[in-house]
Amino acid sequence: NSSACGFTIKNLKDGNPLVISSVVTAASVGNPAVETERLRINTNGTIGINTTAEIRQLEIFNSSHATAALKSDTQSSLFFSDSADTNIGQISYMHSGSPNNYMYFRVNDQERVRITSTGNVNIGTSELDQTVSGRLLNVYGGQIRARQTSSGNTLEAFGHTTSGQSYGLLVNAG
Repeated sequence: NSSACGFTIKNLKDGNPLVISSVVTAASVGNPAVETERLRINTNGTIGINTTAEIRQLEIFNSSHATAALKSDTQSSLFFSDSADTNIGQISYMHSGSPNNYMYFRVNDQERVRITSTGNVNIGTSELDQTVSGRLLNVYGGQIRARQTSSGNTLEAFGHTTSGQSYGLLVNAG
């Protein structure tokens, strides 16, 4: 018992959605073709993948794990924009370059958070302060640092006054 596969495109009339379905046609007599809707573009502009009940501009459905992939050898990005700015927000993953394999988040067209390939998190700066080894979190402006050393874990909070004086807090849970 063999079957043939293909696609159908339906409802190309005004007021109806564009529907693309996969079709499996059984080779034996009496077995009807099985048609499964895969993509729907509605007249209001919504797009559904494996769903016929989309309420957002783009919806992807899978009963166990819906996924979407942005593939590139260099950088993959998702942009957020408005009528005044086409790049006001962004989530990007850098696949290559130096450094490579890190993710960053842009807010108000500035990089605000970076997660490095080693799992370190930078907030307010793209560069991890390397003056103290073992630092996992670096916050620019006032700085909050959590680090693990051979003698224990520490939490450090530092800042500067407008007159240039430093202040800080160090908690060591060794």
